[in-house]
Amino acid sequence: MANTVLIIADDLTIRHLMTTTLSPTQLISLTASYGTEALHALATTEIDLVIIDQTSPTPRVKNTTSEIIKKYPHIPIVSLVAPDAPASILSAHDLEEQISLPINLDRLTTMVLTLIEKKIATEILQVADLTVNSRTLDVIRDNQQIKLTPLEFKLLQYLMLNKGRIVTREMILHRIWQYSSDIETRVVDVYIGYLRKKIDKGFDKKLLHSVRSFGYVIKE
Repeated sequence: MANTVLIIADDLTIRHLMTTTLSPTQLISLTASYGTEALHALATTEIDLVIIDQTSPTPRVKNTTSEIIKKYPHIPIVSLVAPDAPASILSAHDLEEQISLPINLDRLTTMVLTLIEKKIATEILQVADLTVNSRTLDVIRDNQQIKLTPLEFKLLQYLMLNKGRIVTREMILHRIWQYSSDIETRVVDVYIGYLRKKIDKGFDKKLLHSVRSFGYVIKE
């Protein structure tokens, strides 16, 4: 089955350029405006990747991006940003998910295909007896279903993608909360606490560990 990319932009020229660029890849391209239209598309269609135009980071653009990250933590996002974009936008996602103007179309196509392949390859994540299904959003440990909030799921997914590697609070803020100015590093500790209670409490073997003065790591 062909994979589907959702292109979010108000600019019809950007929409047409993205759709035309991706047409040779056999991907299905859908387009939507920010806000309700984009969120409706995500709620009613199985989307594999989002491309969002953040060249003009208005509150409407930022809110749409934040809602997608919160509600659909398993969907990779490619951001189109201006070359002079402020740090708050550039730090919203990993560098491999940024395309700045003028758009290098070959690089964009390669990035989209790579991220979709990576998403497919990491749909099932496992550490010891803990399994995370990034497509169905199921979290299971020792045959027990664990219910997580979207933010908790995204945090756990990020930790498991970095299995055995220490991730700092700053790295987590960059990835999960987009390092918003109103978010402090202590919120990471709070959510780690929520997560630890759900995936480790009641189990003899603890998987989520604090590394003093550094951050956190999940390991067998």
